[in-house]
Amino acid sequence: MQTIVYKGWRARAAVFLVCLPVLQTLFFPFMPGLNSDMARLGIEASRIVRGEHLRLAGVTPYGGTVRIYLIALSSLLFGMNRLALELPFALFNSLTILCVYLLVRRLFSPAAAIICALVLSLCPWFVIRNIDNWYYFSASLAFLLMSRNSPRAFLIAGVVLGIACYEHQLSAVICLAALAAWLVCGRKDRAGIRGLLYTAAGCALGFMPRILYALCANTGVYVEPFNAPRRALSDALMFIPYFGGMVDGTVIYLRNAGCITWFVVPINTIVLIGAAGVLLTRRRQRLYPALLVFFACVYLLPFFVINYTAIRYFLSALFAAALITGLGIYELSLRSMRAAVAVLALFCGANLWYLCADFFIPFGRTGGTCLLFRLGTLVEASHHLVRTDLLYECLDKDVPVIVTPEPFILNNLQFYDLGRGHFTTYARSIEGNFDRFYFIDYAQSKLGIRIDPARFPEYTVTRECAELGNFSVYRFTMKSANRTPAIR
Repeated sequence: MQTIVYKGWRARAAVFLVCLPVLQTLFFPFMPGLNSDMARLGIEASRIVRGEHLRLAGVTPYGGTVRIYLIALSSLLFGMNRLALELPFALFNSLTILCVYLLVRRLFSPAAAIICALVLSLCPWFVIRNIDNWYYFSASLAFLLMSRNSPRAFLIAGVVLGIACYEHQLSAVICLAALAAWLVCGRKDRAGIRGLLYTAAGCALGFMPRILYALCANTGVYVEPFNAPRRALSDALMFIPYFGGMVDGTVIYLRNAGCITWFVVPINTIVLIGAAGVLLTRRRQRLYPALLVFFACVYLLPFFVINYTAIRYFLSALFAAALITGLGIYELSLRSMRAAVAVLALFCGANLWYLCADFFIPFGRTGGTCLLFRLGTLVEASHHLVRTDLLYECLDKDVPVIVTPEPFILNNLQFYDLGRGHFTTYARSIEGNFDRFYFIDYAQSKLGIRIDPARFPEYTVTRECAELGNFSVYRFTMKSANRTPAIR
């Protein structure tokens, strides 16, 4: 009877964790601030809703349209607003937790499954939704299918990975890292090779939309230029402090809230290193070395094709790190339950505290803050994720034109103006004569732009929305309609 009650509690906990990302999004759809790439997807989705053809030319050469159609479907239910934009990505997070729980339960035990699901649910990079979070959703779903160990499952898993590569070709690092893990740690018998071939065939099927489009449009499949191995390895070493900041949350809080209210102790990194050490001592469990090889590869491979670093390129590595942490705590529990409970409680308590104190509370109070910060040798900014919805609501809708040199402001204002048509937006310069327009930049401009009213004698220039500390908003009103604007 006690066993049945315990299992029932565990199942209810798993259901709660699966629902948590959706509940978070329903209550706080504006947290974090709107990502301009996500705003662009929303703008493209609105074309579908209006019955227009999707402008494939506007889609990046390495990106697909799956998320655009999901956003369009969501907007049919909720309208084209921030909730409709965020809900598909919240569902990605929920489904990732579900897949991880089912995968680890199948391969290890229900106890290991609930630990991994709990660890993943409280990772800072996971809680704060990312536009590219289908990386770890695709990986978890594909691995869950592979765990069924049947030809059909391998084929479908390959299709999932192929679609992930179609949606963003950097997902290929998941395929390559999984292949490397199999080559190092997998069984090379007939069954293993057959499973590999089925997966490869499924991958080709899933990636077929990209190939067909390239053939029909008479364009090649986009391939990123490769970096020299020496440069890639040098960048990988330089990036280690930044990656640790992502694991612990320092980078996440600085980039999304623009400040650190409470100093972040690197508890997550310490637990990760300890968990990796525990797994290394269990080499007889073949899946543990494979997971460590997979983690190393999904961390290293992006450096061979990217020219600059960003959080989204390393979501797969962060996902693998969360699995290492969860399984390491599980293995510790087999040796000392008290020690494992203490580590898990420390991990969960610390992350809950930092998420509230360093993100939800300060972001809810300020809407984010513009900040340029350095971690190691890398410079990052929080400008892109401050609340532009507050900016949009502040603007006078009778002013017909907005000029902004920042695409991260421009795309967001275009999204919030969908269906309203108040503004026409321009980037960097003005083409034409405008009687009235706004010039908008970040308060701490990354481009070094300063507005001196004396430089524009044709206009009356006034500062507006001063209460928005993140933006500089200038209203230009032409003194004579016959004069030509002088902004460049």
